[in-house]
Amino acid sequence: MKRETATERDDTASWNRIAAIVDAPGFAFPWLDRFYEEGDVALLEALADGETRGADLIDTVDGLALARLRRAHRRGVVTMDDEHDTTSTVAVAPFWDRFEYWITFEGWRDIPEGERAAFADGYLERYIVTVGAAVADVAAGRPVREPTGNDYFILLAEAEGLVRGARRAFVRPCICRRIYERCDKPVDVCIWFDNDERDVGWEISRERALELLHVADRAGLMFTADTPQPGEAAWICCCCSDCCEPLLAAEKLGAADVWPLRRFVADVERETCTLCGACVKRCPFDAWALEGRGKDRVLRLTAEECRGCGVCATGCPESAIAMEPR
Repeated sequence: MKRETATERDDTASWNRIAAIVDAPGFAFPWLDRFYEEGDVALLEALADGETRGADLIDTVDGLALARLRRAHRRGVVTMDDEHDTTSTVAVAPFWDRFEYWITFEGWRDIPEGERAAFADGYLERYIVTVGAAVADVAAGRPVREPTGNDYFILLAEAEGLVRGARRAFVRPCICRRIYERCDKPVDVCIWFDNDERDVGWEISRERALELLHVADRAGLMFTADTPQPGEAAWICCCCSDCCEPLLAAEKLGAADVWPLRRFVADVERETCTLCGACVKRCPFDAWALEGRGKDRVLRLTAEECRGCGVCATGCPESAIAMEPR
């Protein structure tokens, strides 16, 4: 039987401390060295007792400078009030914050395929905890007291309005499709406005952001956002029914009929409809169906299954489908 060396014991003890500091789940322990660099370890250990001023950290952690501290902030290792100010407060970022940025921009492929399911399940459970109260409010018919982000299905035209109403636009890979990998839909299409506190992503023009919306729409992706109000949105997510976390969470919570919030329902103009079946193929929720044959063939909508995403309307070659407010 091979004995553990003193160095290996020290390494294990060090990673045990880091796991406790960042509140990492047990299944992540064997992979923590993929998430955190050597310099990250020293920084996290210096923050183990609580938040500290950036200047004090720079004085006490060997080799730490503002540039390294800012990099740790942008990578989700720590959180800074103001990454440009050494007097700002620095705190440990929880493991799942680091996971979000790591999977989006760094090394998801570093984790063997057979091990990824535990991370995907853990991330979904964490998300469910985050949105649970809001979903319960909607299910009970109450106003949402704590908005969570992906609260609304929005139409393509509304998404275009959000882009036009924003000062700046950034594109990021879709974290849901990166995690679950259950479809072949486009990944680099989710749009952020004015970015977030970590200032990551690739800035694009409004024109390019509008192009990406149409790329996503042609691929049959839906749009969710934190608000439908131009000038107020933080992001637009381009969602599929296979990988999208808000939809997966709603299924787990038994709230697929209310979450994300439905604001429209499809309505077909029978005189214009040619019964081509494009809407049936595009609907992510099987709300449309063609029934019967020949002269008896009809298009039916199960309104209860319609989420109001508008994918059927934008894919109708005859423009026979309108999205009506609920």
